[in-house]
Amino acid sequence: MKSVLLSFLFFSCFAFSQTKSILDNIKIDKNTKLIGMYPQYDKNKTYKNLNFYINDEKVIKDLVDKLSYEKIVKNRIERNDFRIKLLQGNEVLDDWMLSPANSNINMNGTFYEFNFKIIEELAKKYPFDYTFFKKEFSTLKEYEIFILSLKKDKDFLFAYEPNFKFEGTFKIKFPKNSQFPSPKVIDEYLRPKILKIANGSNFNITYVLDDYNMKNNDQYTMTIEGDKRIFNELQLENLEKKNWQDNIAAGMFFMKEK
Repeated sequence: MKSVLLSFLFFSCFAFSQTKSILDNIKIDKNTKLIGMYPQYDKNKTYKNLNFYINDEKVIKDLVDKLSYEKIVKNRIERNDFRIKLLQGNEVLDDWMLSPANSNINMNGTFYEFNFKIIEELAKKYPFDYTFFKKEFSTLKEYEIFILSLKKDKDFLFAYEPNFKFEGTFKIKFPKNSQFPSPKVIDEYLRPKILKIANGSNFNITYVLDDYNMKNNDQYTMTIEGDKRIFNELQLENLEKKNWQDNIAAGMFFMKEK
């Protein structure tokens, strides 16, 4: 009985420690692209040397076992990170945030050890750089005509689409304490209160890893998108609503540098 139990424990530990790939359960075909890139807000282009661009179906399939993670590590982020994006055509299917300085990858809020040797190899073999630009739109129709034309350009990578849904945005700063230990808990606190004012499809709550949130680890500043009615009517004890901004429907467009 003892040997059976030991065998079971050994198998359980082995199964638990098996490596996983960021590309697990993802359909890869001729329209799939894999891009490694420094984020556009990094003016210093810190990890430009790690940029890579792959649009070869076979090469991407060969990377499934190599782009892997296993060991959970401490949650460590850096101001200027590195991104891997999976595209289908010009649509971003998935996006991962990595920290070369801390050798980790963020998988849905859990950080895992990640070996950057494979990224360095890909950067040497498939180097690339990109440019991007921002453009404002008055109507959804105007944007649709523009993006249709842009997709004819072979150097077009992907876009962050303009938001026509919400009237504007505002922010709420929460202290990081036992009542509000994480953005998830804050969302669970905020959502029912906003639902008393607006329909669930008419607002959005996000925690953005911007400069302020990264520099101030004793708090969580949440961004709420929705109608100004929410900003005007939402009552929160000892918490301040601030920085209402009317929405300007602007898209950001990324192009492969020639």
